[in-house]
Amino acid sequence: MQNNNTPQIIGNEYILIQKLYSDEFSEVYKVKNSASDIFALKLAKKGFSPKKIIKEIQIGMLLNTEVKEPFYAIKYISSGSDLSSKRTYIVYEFVEKSLFDYIILAQCFDERFAKIVFWKLTNIIQNLYKIGIEGIKLPLENIMIDDNYNLKISGLGSSHLIQDLSSVKSSLLETDFYQLSDLVLQLISGKCIFKIQKDKLLKYIRKEKYELFWKAIEKQNNQKFSKDIKDLINFMFSIEFNKQKKWKLQDFLDNQAWFKEMNSKENEDYFKEKLKKLEDYPEGNDCSYNYH
Repeated sequence: MQNNNTPQIIGNEYILIQKLYSDEFSEVYKVKNSASDIFALKLAKKGFSPKKIIKEIQIGMLLNTEVKEPFYAIKYISSGSDLSSKRTYIVYEFVEKSLFDYIILAQCFDERFAKIVFWKLTNIIQNLYKIGIEGIKLPLENIMIDDNYNLKISGLGSSHLIQDLSSVKSSLLETDFYQLSDLVLQLISGKCIFKIQKDKLLKYIRKEKYELFWKAIEKQNNQKFSKDIKDLINFMFSIEFNKQKKWKLQDFLDNQAWFKEMNSKENEDYFKEKLKKLEDYPEGNDCSYNYH
């Protein structure tokens, strides 16, 4: 379950149950306390600087202070330094599933679902930015879904803390929209499209030859996509690759009828039912059609 340098009990309180994953700097475990409450514990690897985890602790404490329910990031519980191994650790609420797990079940999602996820993420990014957190990384594995089907961001240790909050603008942060456009494409196609024909596709984007880009994408995926999705992704690409153009994503979204309709009980119910159905019947979708 763990290497010989990892104690069975961390901080004299958390009992290791299962190793979930590890990266270059840390290991993440499913743990329980004496009351059998379940948590996720991130432990700095021996010999590596704990700076990244220390920054995660700072961000976790900031979130606990600034954010009211519903919580839109994995909730920070506690932290410390394990005396026996002399390794820094941080404890979070335990959330078992990520958006990555669901796309494995689904193969792909319809455009309505992808739009709802995009709307949720833009709100999360904006809320994090307003309290001084930017540069959020959003691979599907970092987008967690709790038991109540709330989207929660994990892995904020790679984000940046804004020192001067007076510089924070009220409009949607013009940040790494390339990852958001790629994420939407992954949801509707079931693939990371830039792993295939990467140079060719990026060439089309940089030269703003979006018609050729979509022709290649639709041929690659054997499916058609709507004008709404194409316009959204084209605009995000324009922001990312043509930074000299002073376009604002918020201005664009304010003029999109579908985006204004995302904040509704009907869409929230649709989002939850889609995920519940995948849990009950994980047979996947037919990705040859996508929008209606």
